[in-house]
Amino acid sequence: MVAKNFRDEHPLQGAFLSNKLIRLVDLIGAQGTELLRDAGIELPSNTVALTLYVGDKGRASLAEIAKALDEVHQLSATRVDSLIQLGLMERRDDPTDRRRKALSLTRIGKAQYSLLLKRLSEIEAAMTGLYAEIGYDLPAILESAMDALSRQPLLERIQKTDAK
Repeated sequence: MVAKNFRDEHPLQGAFLSNKLIRLVDLIGAQGTELLRDAGIELPSNTVALTLYVGDKGRASLAEIAKALDEVHQLSATRVDSLIQLGLMERRDDPTDRRRKALSLTRIGKAQYSLLLKRLSEIEAAMTGLYAEIGYDLPAILESAMDALSRQPLLERIQKTDAK
């Protein structure tokens, strides 16, 4: 990854926040994969939240997973299928509702879940240290930015400025 690019050095660089955020996500994602492997976690990195949810709940339906993770059903289904193929998750008839399939972690999946809990705790501590180092509570700032843009989208902000 290039540390600086054209957008970063352009006089209108402030218009390219999304590019910087995408690069940050990519950097964290790449390091996240390494963090998982270092801890002996064989989960695909894009299934971490799903595994955490099912591990925390014990069992869940695909619809519950998609709703909890705010994902489209098909995306969650694809991720579930990859975990089933890896032998980390299983699909069974739900004992409380025969029309529904319950998803749960296998014995190997539960072992991976235990490793994941420990590693996520370590990652959280490392991220807290990062926020202290940079002097900003990045999650809080991002939440504030999303809230502000939900209240008043960029187009409205531009139109408001143009009206002055």
